[in-house]
Amino acid sequence: MIRTIILTAVFFLIFNFSQIRSGEFKFEAGSLILPFSLSFALVLVDSFIRVAFFYAFIIFIIIAALSYFLLRLMENKKI
Repeated sequence: MIRTIILTAVFFLIFNFSQIRSGEFKFEAGSLILPFSLSFALVLVDSFIRVAFFYAFIIFIIIAALSYFLLRLMENKKI
């Protein structure tokens, strides 16, 4: 939630910087739609990537352990 708010503020400043700097900016509720949409999407994608990386790491460990024990078993049985 805090990441979304911070990113919304950052995107808001990026998109409206020139108007704010020149003093022509007038705040409207619609000016938050694009920054909020981008920040919300970025937070969701970041969360999915973290979860996917975590599960990919666990699967990597499991496959490495299984292949190690399978090769060790094959070496002991001289297959």
